[in-house]
Amino acid sequence: MTPHEVLSKTADILEERGFCCGRLEDVWGRVCLVNAMSIAAEDEGFDAYYRAMALLRERVKEPVVKWAERQSQSELVAALRSM
Repeated sequence: MTPHEVLSKTADILEERGFCCGRLEDVWGRVCLVNAMSIAAEDEGFDAYYRAMALLRERVKEPVVKWAERQSQSELVAALRSM
């Protein structure tokens, strides 16, 4: 799985489950960006996760979690799909 495919699958997961900040998963089943990426790359192993995270860090030019926390769910999904 390429980094772009992981990010696209991450966007799908965030659309399906919802987006939360400050924890991996909230009581409603919404997930943070890092957890969604981990779930997206689960079958491919950590290498796919790390390559996707490296691409995301390169594109956003700041700490990924800090960047994600300033995005709405729809903004985050659109950004991930555009990468």
